[in-house]
Amino acid sequence: MASPLILVPLLFISIRSSINKTSNMFTSMLYFDYLGLNEYEASIATAIVIGLSSLFIIVGGIISDKYRPRTSIIISSIGVFIGATALVFISDFGDLISFSTFYFILNASYFIGTPATSAMLAERVSPEKRGKIFGALFSLGQVLSVGTPVLFGHINDTYGIIMAFTFILSLAVIALIIGVYIYLSDKKLDISGSN
Repeated sequence: MASPLILVPLLFISIRSSINKTSNMFTSMLYFDYLGLNEYEASIATAIVIGLSSLFIIVGGIISDKYRPRTSIIISSIGVFIGATALVFISDFGDLISFSTFYFILNASYFIGTPATSAMLAERVSPEKRGKIFGALFSLGQVLSVGTPVLFGHINDTYGIIMAFTFILSLAVIALIIGVYIYLSDKKLDISGSN
């Protein structure tokens, strides 16, 4: 029987997807507007950061296999929080290296948690029910992330780019809280299972 705790990783996935979509949406614009790159250079810079950070899916898989998915989720949550916080405080976006570094941290941390959340769902569900759960993962789990780029754009147009990144930071804080909750809940399950 599936644990109700499955809903928590789904919410975690949705919030992290929201962070990823809203930050990716404006990256080329920031490179273009704030760093003076032309459209081609901005696209290349964005592609390099996202492409290299996607390799951290492998890192997340190794961490999940060696230390359990919950450890990978905590690392992912903390990394996203650090990256989002740093982007808020780089207010002038004038330094290509610093901006790219913290944007890389945010994206790499997102990808670290990708195999962990899938592994966690698989751990909690019997094989004959995994199709439904992973169907939910790629549908219900993404619902929140559908509207956040629009909200992010509205905040950017109305209040400015710093407020828009503050919105990403608030999502990162929620993801961090849920990540800690998942970690502690898993630890309780381990303790109760060993008794």
